[in-house]
Amino acid sequence: MIETYEEFVSRLMNRIAEESSEEISFSRRSILKNNNKRLDAITVCRAGYDLCPTIYPEFYYQQYQKGEDFETLLMRIMEGIRHEITAERIDLKNVSDFHRMKDKVVFRLINASRNQELLSDLAHVLYLDLAIVFACVVSVKEEETASFLIHKEHLMMWNTTVEELFELAKDNTPRLFPACCQDLSDVIEKEYPKELPPMGNLKHECMYVLSNQHRIHGASCILYRHILKEIGEKMGCDLYIIPSSVHETLIIPSRLDLDVSQFRKVIMEVNATAVSEEEYLSDHAYLYKRKSNKLQSIA
Repeated sequence: MIETYEEFVSRLMNRIAEESSEEISFSRRSILKNNNKRLDAITVCRAGYDLCPTIYPEFYYQQYQKGEDFETLLMRIMEGIRHEITAERIDLKNVSDFHRMKDKVVFRLINASRNQELLSDLAHVLYLDLAIVFACVVSVKEEETASFLIHKEHLMMWNTTVEELFELAKDNTPRLFPACCQDLSDVIEKEYPKELPPMGNLKHECMYVLSNQHRIHGASCILYRHILKEIGEKMGCDLYIIPSSVHETLIIPSRLDLDVSQFRKVIMEVNATAVSEEEYLSDHAYLYKRKSNKLQSIA
């Protein structure tokens, strides 16, 4: 008989404590994530460490329900915790020093209407139907990044403004997360779990994926200075921007014969079938106009 979720969590915490080579304590709470999604979270705290790894047991319980062995799941979790132990340690004293944090401030894009509760506590700028939020990147590695969102309390602690964060992020984000624009046909098999619905007579060869080289929060690349202008000049026309997820957007040349009125229907279908709830960005398409160098909502 499969354990209930609470029984699973209790056993998991007990086994983590048994497997740990040092004394640990647990803190359990509900964490508000992107798009108003709440996750049950367990923080594993160790003496002498400023930052503590967080485990989301619901994910592992789903794997357990599907038949994965409990001890195998535990081994995977312990590997993650040990990785955190041996990873570069962070001096939280530096976090209070804005001078040390300035070159680490980056921006991200999330949906505004679905994140009203989250935005009430975050430094942010509204942009079309989206919100530009800010994060402080602690480390950037090829396989992972470590960061924290910048809350309003950080603004007070640093004696700074949203406007200053935005200006810093305009320089830092492209430097830390360089943009990458590729043919959709070159990446679709590994990046999209399901075939994209057709857009009239548009072929995948006519679409481009704009993200960053880490493919994390890459939708924010549309905010990079000159990036859309450079792509538009290269293609010789205005650009349709399709919000694929928080991690990337699709770029479509406006010179193609498209039924723009169908964009939103297609976007909603893709969001419903191929995009996770937490990675959803928007149901709207946008148009970048070269002449005005502006992005506007069209659907």
